[in-house]
Amino acid sequence: MTGQTQTPEPNLFERVVTLDMDKVMNLETLLQALLAAAVGALIVATFRGTIFLWRRFFGHERMHGRWHHHFMNMCDGKPVFRHEKIKIRPGIWLKKMVFVTDSPDRPNGHYSGEVIREKDFVLLYSKATDDDERILQRFLMPAVGATEIFVGLSCPQDYDGYASVHACILAKHKLTEEEFLRIANASIQVNAEYRIMTVKGIYGV
Repeated sequence: MTGQTQTPEPNLFERVVTLDMDKVMNLETLLQALLAAAVGALIVATFRGTIFLWRRFFGHERMHGRWHHHFMNMCDGKPVFRHEKIKIRPGIWLKKMVFVTDSPDRPNGHYSGEVIREKDFVLLYSKATDDDERILQRFLMPAVGATEIFVGLSCPQDYDGYASVHACILAKHKLTEEEFLRIANASIQVNAEYRIMTVKGIYGV
């Protein structure tokens, strides 16, 4: 019967060194992964930043710039005409725009949010800076060169705190209350029986 050569077990020092080397290798792998992630994030951020700066200073987007926002809302049970200014600029994300309002008449102060294109519509999704109120507005986008007036519907809280739906108009110039009512009445169809409002076009401009 032949004897088998037995491998001596590692002593305590060798076991400690082996464990320490495993920890070093695991730490090195972790650092390499973190470095790779950081480099990847830096590349993505640089790319997005370059696109943002190009769109901000050299790109041309129809919605960019300063707009006048007009709407009717209820206050103390009576309809009131309101006007505010909106500034729309490119966002960090591709194909996104952001805006901020100057709303001295609104009880919740300024609003900010996103501008989103959706086929023949422009959507403004905003949130009050001093409150949790959120507003969704959908505007019909006119043909290029036809007019710089966008007619839509808004779904906010009114000044009395009730949920409401009302007409709203974006324009490059400030409208009077009479001009607003003429355009809104010509462009928006109201079905009183079923309580439905529909933007049929942009008329009365």
